[in-house]
Amino acid sequence: MLIDATGNAAFSALAGAPLLAAAPENRQLGGFVVQVQGCRGDDMTAVSVPYLLHKAAGEGIVPPSFRFTAWEPEIGSPDRGFLKFSVPPAGDLPPALVREFSERAIAYLRAHLPAFAAASVERTSGRVFAREGSRIQGEYVLTEEDVLNGRKFDDGLVKNAWPIEFWDPRRGPVYKYLIEGDYYEIPFRCLRPVGMLNLLAAGMCLSSTQAAHASARVVGPCIALGEKAGQAAAMFAGTGEWKPDRLSHS
Repeated sequence: MLIDATGNAAFSALAGAPLLAAAPENRQLGGFVVQVQGCRGDDMTAVSVPYLLHKAAGEGIVPPSFRFTAWEPEIGSPDRGFLKFSVPPAGDLPPALVREFSERAIAYLRAHLPAFAAASVERTSGRVFAREGSRIQGEYVLTEEDVLNGRKFDDGLVKNAWPIEFWDPRRGPVYKYLIEGDYYEIPFRCLRPVGMLNLLAAGMCLSSTQAAHASARVVGPCIALGEKAGQAAAMFAGTGEWKPDRLSHS
């Protein structure tokens, strides 16, 4: 009994499972995080950072996608925070070049934003993180309508209320919200690739449309899906049967 938790269905692809994927240039922007120290952020920093990096992109100093950079102060540490850079989705920029551009961006902020005048890099992501890759084609494909309408399923395993958070490569982050107080469920069938008996796919590999994936791909649901996949696999290994009705909701 095998579980694919690679994030891009790499293991399922090797097993010959059918996959779903958007064209590389239409996939969500990736992310690269830099932790900064020595800054003096205020309530306007979250607005000033993308505004200035939009100007830097227009001047050719950083890639166009950097204009969607987000600033997040570190809780409890007023002189530290995180720059979350947006990276082109198709892997056009090697990690070394992403780091170089992030250094250029921070130098630009030092020169134009007083709050960053003494800022320095404390650490960076070890790699560029993709928000979207290939996914399995499962026995059920979760849809945008399922998410926004709060659909529940007989074999629902994981509850999720995160909005559709799509990082468009041309427009930046676009949000679509569920009805306040509602949630949708991710069914067990989204973990089962079509035609595969002893394979499950959990986390970002789940079967979904591109829009639904932009909600289901976040950390909380991925952790819960991994737990449920493990429980289901253990049951199958012991009994030879799938019994999703015996799995509690998360």
